[in-house]
Amino acid sequence: MWLLLVVGCVVCFSVTLGGFGVDRFYLGMWKEGIGKLFSFGGLGVWTIVDVILIAVGYVGPIDSSLYMYPWDM
Repeated sequence: MWLLLVVGCVVCFSVTLGGFGVDRFYLGMWKEGIGKLFSFGGLGVWTIVDVILIAVGYVGPIDSSLYMYPWDM
């Protein structure tokens, strides 16, 4: 249950603060976070793409820690 909340938290970060790279910093991808911060989320395009990639599970934590998605249960 806790891991589901982590995924939800990252999706919320991506939707609300994704333009500032907060979602990438949270996942441990600080280089991408800096790029996203200085480009304002790729003028919105990178932010929209990240929301989709994080929600479907294509992008995860850099340390390969496990996420648990509702469809995996």
